[in-house]
Amino acid sequence: MIRFVALVVTLLVSNLAIAETCNGRWNVKVENSSISFVGEKARIPIFIQASKTLRECNPQGVYIRSTVHQGVQLQSNNALLKGWISDASGSNTGFITNKGVIYPLSLGEQTKLWLEVPNTLSSNPGTYTSQLNFSIVGVDGIKAISERAQIRVAPFVELKVNGKGTKRTIVNFGTLKTNQVKTLNLYFRANTNVGLLFDADNKKLKHKKLQNSYVPYSLYLNNKKVEFNNAVILPRVGYGKSTSKQLKVRIGDTSQARAGSYSDTITITATARP
Repeated sequence: MIRFVALVVTLLVSNLAIAETCNGRWNVKVENSSISFVGEKARIPIFIQASKTLRECNPQGVYIRSTVHQGVQLQSNNALLKGWISDASGSNTGFITNKGVIYPLSLGEQTKLWLEVPNTLSSNPGTYTSQLNFSIVGVDGIKAISERAQIRVAPFVELKVNGKGTKRTIVNFGTLKTNQVKTLNLYFRANTNVGLLFDADNKKLKHKKLQNSYVPYSLYLNNKKVEFNNAVILPRVGYGKSTSKQLKVRIGDTSQARAGSYSDTITITATARP
């Protein structure tokens, strides 16, 4: 007896996403003029407007392609900034692909996202730009949109004396003695080179009552003598880091000084030198 065995193979296909043609309209606006900062981090709002016709096509979301895996890269002439796309609340809830990220569209007409870039303010000064590409996922017939993101990082410098941000610091020598020294710590944070300029009202200690009675003094920055009104250039310290320098005030010869109170006012000006 010859037997025939027949195999019946049933192919089951579940939830196959087939893009359908849609005639809806949409637009994207990267609000570079509305940039805000949270600490060092820059935040640029992104608004996506989708028409009712487009929303009725039930798109699966908006696909944002970037130039760096899992992030966005903005470039200036000599530096890069890396960031990411977050939702309206600032959370990273998108579906990350090997080239970009997908976020669902809001139920209403407008969807808000953020371009977030950490460590912006302390990065190299310059204008950073990136071309972001937006496309609708799950429907055909909708043209992709490209928008330019831009961040301008300004040169900056912060200067503190003895760790304090006060505008005025008083150094009391008590009874003046020849070669007496007082030390101050100058703290800097900057995203470019820094120019330091030292000036003083009299450039020597002046007697409070006697017009022609003075006591000389000298300034030393990290043990190197400082000349008044000659700029001292310090190299850049960026990315949120700070550096400190010791400023010493050394009293000169007091052997011929008249009794009384002496004082002078020293002005230290720190300037960003990009």
